[in-house]
Amino acid sequence: MTAAVWVALVTGVLGFVIGILNFFISRTQLKHQQKQFEAQLALSREQMLLDHPDIGRIHNPDLSAIQTIRGLLQDERYQGRTFATIRHHLPGRADEEIRSLLRSTGAIRLNGVPEKWRLPNTGQ
Repeated sequence: MTAAVWVALVTGVLGFVIGILNFFISRTQLKHQQKQFEAQLALSREQMLLDHPDIGRIHNPDLSAIQTIRGLLQDERYQGRTFATIRHHLPGRADEEIRSLLRSTGAIRLNGVPEKWRLPNTGQ
């Protein structure tokens, strides 16, 4: 083999080895940056929960039910909602569970038949 072939062969092998080393170094750096990002994200989440403790309750499974109840009771067209109407909008929930959710929203039960509920701050 001539010197030109040897130079080309050595250059190719060295380029291949340097490429592989560069790949592993880049991969290690990327993993390190990802760990730093995840640590910073966790720190930011913890700080946000400290600054805004109500955010931690967003994953409450009853949140959508409470929002539905508030939406029904805040509707100004009605001076209270019947329990049957509220139950209709919350399928699959037991009556006592719905009453508990109503109480947790601050709703007040009105006397009379049928059972009616309203929010105290609606001025009704």
